[in-house]
Amino acid sequence: MCKQPLLWTKRSNWTNCSWWNLFILNEINKRRIPLKLLSKVTMSKLPDNFFSLHVEGEYDYLLVSPKKIEIVQRLIDVYESLQHEELSLVFADAFEYNVDSETVREIHFSRVEGGISTQIYTKQNKRKA
Repeated sequence: MCKQPLLWTKRSNWTNCSWWNLFILNEINKRRIPLKLLSKVTMSKLPDNFFSLHVEGEYDYLLVSPKKIEIVQRLIDVYESLQHEELSLVFADAFEYNVDSETVREIHFSRVEGGISTQIYTKQNKRKA
């Protein structure tokens, strides 16, 4: 059954079959991602709180949370128990993610004096024919 909450955050929750993006003020479900559609999770090697969920055949999610390690670890555990295979986890200080069907962005992380620098660039806009 896919209703039991496994992890709650302020704006999202995981059930044992899906990740739900919620708009809390109006309690509207904005997006449901079946876990079987996750192709990988990408996060930087730095303590920056960013991670990306890459969704096969759809746009990706770039998320920010001070609990990124806990969220990603729980996601991996749930995914592997349901799918009986490993979820790809990629560590990189620069990676791409699909904002929508036409836009790809690239995010770069680097150490700077006093903290972490995060820069996001629109790498390409795909044009529909």
